[in-house]
Amino acid sequence: MLIPERVNKFITDHMPDTFCDDCIAEQLDLSRRQQANRVTSALATTDNFRREIDSCSLCGKEKKVIRRA
Repeated sequence: MLIPERVNKFITDHMPDTFCDDCIAEQLDLSRRQQANRVTSALATTDNFRREIDSCSLCGKEKKVIRRA
């Protein structure tokens, strides 16, 4: 499975939780946070995902997160 598919599946499987790029990268064992950022930025341009400032469901930090709409 490609990284975009893995990120999409992770977010979708954990609805309605919100996730920051750092935690997505850690959970999916990606080598860099930027890999997650590229995918979440693209997903946020669709109607199915929302990217906003909120608390991450994993780390609890208030930062830019993504969730499935």
